[in-house]
Amino acid sequence: MDARLRSAVKAMRQRLEMQQRDLAKAIGVSRQTLSLIEAGETVPSTQIALALARELQCRVEDLFSLPSDGHAMEAELVSEADR
Repeated sequence: MDARLRSAVKAMRQRLEMQQRDLAKAIGVSRQTLSLIEAGETVPSTQIALALARELQCRVEDLFSLPSDGHAMEAELVSEADR
């Protein structure tokens, strides 16, 4: 997938002077997972995105955006049964 979700999680976390490990613990993920989310390497679930917004005192839309380069983003739906 060429188009990545843009993430402002790291900037928002740093603005609040939070450590990565503390935010990860607060939202129930590993520090490594949070690092991947911050880098735009993985897309968080809706539940994790909402938890991030709550902990970072902002809206989900403030944390994530799609690239504006005109390219389509590929996505697939995954059900609980597929996991």
